[in-house]
Amino acid sequence: MWFFTFEYLTRLACSPNKLKFVKGPLNIVDLLAILPYFLSFAVEELKDTMVIGRAGKVLRLIRVMRILRVLKLVRHFSGLQSLLFTMQQGYQELGLLMVLLWVIVI
Repeated sequence: MWFFTFEYLTRLACSPNKLKFVKGPLNIVDLLAILPYFLSFAVEELKDTMVIGRAGKVLRLIRVMRILRVLKLVRHFSGLQSLLFTMQQGYQELGLLMVLLWVIVI
C-alpha cells in the first residue's frame, strides 16, 4: 500500500496543474483506493476509545472500497482495459442478465 501512496504523491508533486490532476477520474479512483487503508487505521484507534458508535458501518464501507485497488491495475494492463471497454458497451445486456439471474435465484 505504501508503494501506491508513494506513486500517487509523486505523480501529484510532478504534475504541473495540481487541480486538474486531482479532478482526473483515474486519479480520483487512485485516491479512493488509497484512502480506506489509512482511514482504517484511524477508525481502529477510535474503536479502542469507544467513540465509534455507528461508524462501524462506515468501516465496512471503507473495507468494501478496497476493491477499487483492482481498478488501479486497469491502467497498466491492456487486457483489463479491453474487458472494461466491453463491459461499458454491453452494460444494459449485462444488467438484464443479472436481473434474470436474480429472479431465478429467488
